[in-house]
Amino acid sequence: MLTTLVAGRVYDFSHAVGRLNADGEGFAFQCAVVAGKGSTVYVLNRGAEFGANAPFVAARIGKWNFSVEPGKEEWLVDIGQSGHAEGQFIWPCGIDLDSQENIYVTDEWLNRVSIFDKDGKLQKVWGTPGDGDGEINRPSGIAID
Repeated sequence: MLTTLVAGRVYDFSHAVGRLNADGEGFAFQCAVVAGKGSTVYVLNRGAEFGANAPFVAARIGKWNFSVEPGKEEWLVDIGQSGHAEGQFIWPCGIDLDSQENIYVTDEWLNRVSIFDKDGKLQKVWGTPGDGDGEINRPSGIAID
């Protein structure tokens, strides 16, 4: 165990969760995290682009059950995937949940917000690229009240 003192507070590190992975029990350039009900955690993975002619890969939401007991984390499901179609992401950036645990994800490249239910089923996609009224341009963070 690693113990660190920062600004007068003591932190004990016990273990890391996951590994670099394009899907499933791992992460690929995670950029945001939001806590759901109980011990559910949603991790937004931005993924990567592999050159001009290569696709974007590994963009997705990983749904996890995080335990207070080290090593007892459980990957539940991946939500969404890389791509241009509805329910897919190119540059996901922000994630938040509403009171029903619906998942809202912004995509800077596709200029839209995707909404999934807590089980990962796509509910709605909205956003029209632009700078005018009702249009969005490179949405990043998101907060639901």
